[in-house]
Amino acid sequence: MRITAQLVRATDQTHLWAQNYERETVQLLPLESEVAEDIAEQIHVQLLSPVAASRPADAHSVNPEAHQLYLQGRLYFNQRSREGLEKSVDSFSHAITVDPSYAGQADAYNLIAFYGFDPTMNAVTQAKIAADKALRIDDSLAAAYAALAYTEFVWREDWPTAEREFRRALDLDDNYVPAHQWYALYLAAAGHMDESLCQMRYAQTLDPLSPTIHAALGYMYYFARDYDHAVEQASFALQLNSNLMMAHAVLGWTYTEQHKYPDAIAELENASKLSGGVPVYECALGRGSGTVG
Repeated sequence: MRITAQLVRATDQTHLWAQNYERETVQLLPLESEVAEDIAEQIHVQLLSPVAASRPADAHSVNPEAHQLYLQGRLYFNQRSREGLEKSVDSFSHAITVDPSYAGQADAYNLIAFYGFDPTMNAVTQAKIAADKALRIDDSLAAAYAALAYTEFVWREDWPTAEREFRRALDLDDNYVPAHQWYALYLAAAGHMDESLCQMRYAQTLDPLSPTIHAALGYMYYFARDYDHAVEQASFALQLNSNLMMAHAVLGWTYTEQHKYPDAIAELENASKLSGGVPVYECALGRGSGTVG
């Protein structure tokens, strides 16, 4: 892997500094830190005042194969479909056989259960096992704490523990988007809608082109009875991914509350079809159809 960094003064295009970096891909994370710190140092040296640079003592190597499998798992995970979540479990499983420190499997199992893709609910048990295993390997993994918090909140209904683990996840990595999303869901359920919306808006600033995050923000607006904004966010999510069943469901539920029943039925039919007939969407569709009748 080769990176070339250049520092150019924007006002007059004066070339101030350049540096080439060549590393093996296993050195990805240390290289990211090295490049960022060199640039920061040169900004101070060339434009402000000299500062001492320091290399992080805990920079660790990454396994390129495990990293690629993990990213692939996140790609499938973000599709939020039955097939996507099942593929994400497979990718995450392969990633941890190469490098056990990669967390992600618990997230996929949690959502498989949440969306009703596992009638046996064995996925709930698998989510807890995967999160606990990840934390035994590395107790600083924000993703594992977030998954554990989700399990405690949704399935075990231990809300004090869930809140503690959500906060721990965010303390460890405030840029981990799913932690903000699921903490927002927890806050909405606890009746703290203003805080919930703040969490979701922050998640949106972190990942502004995520259809899932736009749909989730729409879901929070739906809970807050702000139906116009719910429709706006869910509609934008569908512009990014027309097959996102979550966005169709949010629109369907919202249109039902707005008494736009034909639109509601159309969206809930889409959600039901995309989910493969998951009961929660079938029930919502039945409610909407019954209201029209």
